[in-house]
Amino acid sequence: MASERKLRVAGNYRSRKDDPSNIEIQDFYNPWNFYHVMSQDDSFVVNWCVRNGLLHGPMPCHRPGCNGTLSLAKRSRNISGAVLRCNKHRDHEQSVRKNSFFEKSHLTIQDVMMFSKSYLDGFSLSTCAKFGGVAYGSTAVDWGSFIREVLKEFYERKLKNKFLSGEIEIDESLFGRKVKYNKGNPHKGLRVWVFGMVERASNSLILYPVHDRRAKTLLPLIERHVQPGSTIYSDGWSAYCPLNEMGYRHFTVLHKYTFKKVYVNKETKETIAVDTNRIEGAWKHAKDYFRRMSGTTASQWESHMAEVMWRSVVKGNVYSFFDFIKEIYPLDKPAVYTYSTPLFDSWTGPITENEKMEPAFSDANSESGKLNIYIVYILSKID
Repeated sequence: MASERKLRVAGNYRSRKDDPSNIEIQDFYNPWNFYHVMSQDDSFVVNWCVRNGLLHGPMPCHRPGCNGTLSLAKRSRNISGAVLRCNKHRDHEQSVRKNSFFEKSHLTIQDVMMFSKSYLDGFSLSTCAKFGGVAYGSTAVDWGSFIREVLKEFYERKLKNKFLSGEIEIDESLFGRKVKYNKGNPHKGLRVWVFGMVERASNSLILYPVHDRRAKTLLPLIERHVQPGSTIYSDGWSAYCPLNEMGYRHFTVLHKYTFKKVYVNKETKETIAVDTNRIEGAWKHAKDYFRRMSGTTASQWESHMAEVMWRSVVKGNVYSFFDFIKEIYPLDKPAVYTYSTPLFDSWTGPITENEKMEPAFSDANSESGKLNIYIVYILSKID
């Protein structure tokens, strides 16, 4: 067998490398590469993380008056099997995990990486727990939340002020409880409107939970993200009527009659085919995501929305997550998180866990309905 065998993975050719020290994070698309690294001993894994910027390497000793250098040294009773020890004073030590993504965890680095990879690959939380060798009811839930904290920061840094241009599709969709076959109380459970924008050229998705669908709520979100002069496609919702006056080229398709509308400019003979298939597809992926979980708590709603947007941006490049980790965890200082709570300024945030979970729900556009438009459980798809 040749020293390197080319394997086609995710549409790209990746090398299967016999020397695990040559494997990098982008090579994880070949699962053999990932397991080849993580199956090595603790010392190798620590050194591999140092080379790939996930752990701190040699550095000046932090103790006052010491001019020594902290470098990797073995320590068997340490969970990572290593520490950073000063070459001048052996009692000057620092955790090898300090200021890193692994700092506050009592799991091995291999278990954290295995859980993280499984989560990024889209496996269920119970499957991630099995792969990572951790308890589902506590540790796995906490680590899932921890990963989504990173994705909330991704939204804050990369998407919150992102501009979309060219051809944009916009729509709003209702997430929440649905009564089927006239069984159950239709006034129980909570629902939330989500407004979405998709840039056709890149398939970039921006989502906002909103209290209502009025023009004064939706138009400022469009102005925030869509460059003037862009072409916007929407359904016939009346809140979008002012878009042409705001400097956009706005075209509509009335889904009551058809799902595709063709406009022809009589003077220039320009033909515009209007549909909202991209944003409708985004709703399907988002609701499928929530359906797989069979629900989520109110406090986690925003983090799951951040994950849906992150996946739409990175598409198949899910291991870019570790590159973003390096931006949050610079290693020479504590992690830097800048997002605020609630994450989205288009609403006041979900209710707290100790509040009632099933208040009565009235019409979404009524005054009382606006107060109750928070999400608690995403139980099924709502068309």
